[in-house]
Amino acid sequence: MPKLAEVAGPCLDAVQCQRCAKDVVTMLSTLQSQVEAERLRRQELKQKEQEQIELEAQAKKLEQQQQKKKKKKLLNNIGEKLELKENGALNKSNNSYTNKKDEEVEDIPVIIERSERSLSMCEKIATILNSVLKFFVISTLAIVFIFFLVSLLDEETSNLAHNKLNHLVLSVRKTLPTPVIKQWDMIYTKYLKNVHITFLKRFQTLCLIIFQQLQKLYTDVNNNTNFIYVTQNLQSWWHFLWIKSCDLFRTVMSVVGSK
Repeated sequence: MPKLAEVAGPCLDAVQCQRCAKDVVTMLSTLQSQVEAERLRRQELKQKEQEQIELEAQAKKLEQQQQKKKKKKLLNNIGEKLELKENGALNKSNNSYTNKKDEEVEDIPVIIERSERSLSMCEKIATILNSVLKFFVISTLAIVFIFFLVSLLDEETSNLAHNKLNHLVLSVRKTLPTPVIKQWDMIYTKYLKNVHITFLKRFQTLCLIIFQQLQKLYTDVNNNTNFIYVTQNLQSWWHFLWIKSCDLFRTVMSVVGSK
């Protein structure tokens, strides 16, 4: 080391070497002191820099917190304004909905009344049509059955029955008011006549088919020797009931004719 050589100096004898050693020790002590001082200075400088950095970080953090508070406050103000607007709009909407609901509630009795009127009118029409249809069907079946019974009688009794029935129908028509008779004739001619005639024709055809099948069955049973005894008994009972029914019918017709 050139610096160390200069400080130590020549070392030719013991005195020079001793002096040289002292100078070297002194120099090393001084150098160590300088190094320690430099180390302390740098450490202090580094600590100050660290503190400065921390202070700047705290200042920056504080500034960010203040900005966040300002931003949050601003957002809260905006939210409050929006909420006030929404509440105002909601109140208006609720008021309009309430008014509309009140109008609908006021209209409900009118709607119910109209519905009840329509239902009552439909029920009346349905009841009238049902009654007319029942009367038409029952009267048709009764007339067909009566004419069928009359057709089974002998000619004299059949003519008497026809005359009595015609007299009875005319008597009933005379008891009814003239507008009712005209209205009924108009309804019958316009709506029921074709249906009535068609129904009578089909019913007569059906009765004829049934009687033909019964006659065929009766013939088949008579041809079977196992049923001869039973069919003879049934035939005798049938003739007996038929005779009694004819006698009862003649008696009823004679009573009606006498009145």
